[in-house]
Amino acid sequence: MHIETLKDYEQKLASAVKEQKTVAKNYSEARSCAAVAKYSVDKALALKITAYRAEKKNLGIEMAILMKLEENDKEFDEQYRILLVNSALYKGYEKQLENLSSEIISVQSLMKWHKQGERFDPSGQDVPPSGYGGDGYAPF
Repeated sequence: MHIETLKDYEQKLASAVKEQKTVAKNYSEARSCAAVAKYSVDKALALKITAYRAEKKNLGIEMAILMKLEENDKEFDEQYRILLVNSALYKGYEKQLENLSSEIISVQSLMKWHKQGERFDPSGQDVPPSGYGGDGYAPF
């Protein structure tokens, strides 16, 4: 049975932090691309919304997007696709960042637990830190 050492936890922490930095960079790039594409989409819709409202009085953004897509404007189609793809990407990266943060906190907790002198006993019992009585209760 392998009992993890403090060095093992340090390596896990370094690996998780390195991965977190990579994911954060990817998140930032996807978020930036989505913002630029959203600006282009919004600008194109702003130029056409008055004409669209002449056809449909209670026109919402979603319907305006569909009407614009029906025009087969290649530039709009591409910007809208970039917006959808990058929005999905950055939302996925957000979840990965949340998971990595949890992993980092867990490893840090294990490192703290390890440094305080608590060890796992292969018999299945946790060994209390020094200063505790044999009954497992704090000496106060």
